[in-house]
Amino acid sequence: MRDTKGAQRRRRMLYSLDTSRPLLRIGSTGVDWMKRNRGGFEPYTQQNWRVTLRAQTFCEMEGMDGVQAGMPFNCLVISSFSKQWTLLQGWVVAKWIPFWMPFKCSVISSFSTATGWLTRQCTLLQRWDVAKWIPFYQRRKFLLPPRRSIVAVAGLAFCLYVGNVVVASTLLSQRQYLQRRYGITMDKSVAFSYKELAKATDEFSLDNKIGQGCFGSVYYAELRGEKAAIKKMNMQSSKEFLSEMKVLTNVHHLNLVRLIGYCVEGSLFLVYEYIENGNLSQHLHSYQRHPLPWSTRVKIALDSARGLEYIHEYTAPVYIHRDIKSENILIDKNFRGKIADFGITKSIEYGNALYTFPIGTFGYMAPEYTRHGKISPKIDVYAFGVVLFELISGREAIVKTSGYGHETVKLVALFKYVLSQPDPGEYLHRHVDPRLGDDYPFDSVRKLIELADACTQEDPQLRPSMRSIVVSLMSLSSSTED
Repeated sequence: MRDTKGAQRRRRMLYSLDTSRPLLRIGSTGVDWMKRNRGGFEPYTQQNWRVTLRAQTFCEMEGMDGVQAGMPFNCLVISSFSKQWTLLQGWVVAKWIPFWMPFKCSVISSFSTATGWLTRQCTLLQRWDVAKWIPFYQRRKFLLPPRRSIVAVAGLAFCLYVGNVVVASTLLSQRQYLQRRYGITMDKSVAFSYKELAKATDEFSLDNKIGQGCFGSVYYAELRGEKAAIKKMNMQSSKEFLSEMKVLTNVHHLNLVRLIGYCVEGSLFLVYEYIENGNLSQHLHSYQRHPLPWSTRVKIALDSARGLEYIHEYTAPVYIHRDIKSENILIDKNFRGKIADFGITKSIEYGNALYTFPIGTFGYMAPEYTRHGKISPKIDVYAFGVVLFELISGREAIVKTSGYGHETVKLVALFKYVLSQPDPGEYLHRHVDPRLGDDYPFDSVRKLIELADACTQEDPQLRPSMRSIVVSLMSLSSSTED
């Protein structure tokens, strides 16, 4: 069957930019985005992006080649006077597309932000060259026809005005949405726009990346005259995002990391105070760092204990951190400790216990938690005891044995074995961090070992409360300074 003249004209429009002047070019250092001007194309370069350009066929009902049928995509359609960019999750169409390009979409979420993002399930009905793994925040550029330039300028001015109003209302709606839907009051936290966060991190460049966790990446930034750490989380981490928001907007303490603000545009962002000296694990287990003096180790232990005491004893409801470890204790410029990462924190009523599926870090989880999923403040006490053993020995929570193979043993089990000996004193000397040399009071070390042993008792009823741990550490810190 022959095509109509209209179909032939549309096909010419669709493939007129096919091979002669591509909008994407793969280079040795990244991807060159070609921006069109009157003389042809000029490069628009984004470094550190590695993509592959290839052709894929999108079918109406069968999905697309190489991808399972029915696979959901996030699509964004930005209408212009004659052209539009269309992005799919993990894929971006590498051509200019006429605005009438056919789609088959069904809305599965009504969430939208000032950037106009909608979550849909889409199937593209044409064949296009696509580039894989383009970040969703890539800027879209298009050229308006010259005969419409006057209309375009007027339209652009109007859009800028409307955009400012939309951004302001979006920031307000972020605050209202979180308060109404999840009961999170954001009075002391700032609602940032995505544009502001992207600018502060140089579009989330690798040069500003300072950390990577299970739920997202952390970037250094300077926002409104203050140093900050921005955690960028994907939409699949919304549960952890809301958990941190609920805790850090309700509790404020010198030894808990401070939440500055948030953003829910496109991705999920949490903005914290910037802690200069990294985390405790880096200081204890990296030989690139100077060893912490014994008195500093005791102070950091006391600071961390005070933070935990606050969420266990002085908040309603009680908060159980569930992931206390040396990596989640941050060290500020004065070498004081702050508890961080409240992504899996649970709240319970005082004196109660809760049962759930155990999640956390192997080597730090209490026996009753791993076996039965029982949550109480005593599981944080156990994990804190493991951190005390780390402070004493400089070893990680899971220790590699010196025997054949790759056998490991828990640091707790190692110390329990030493303490079970008839005369453990001589053995304990061997398990003190060798980087300390002889520059430590052994009586202080012995007392801290006894406290760590009490914290890691098999029976949670035999473990001390964080309040009594703080008292013990205050006495130990005072004697160490003397």
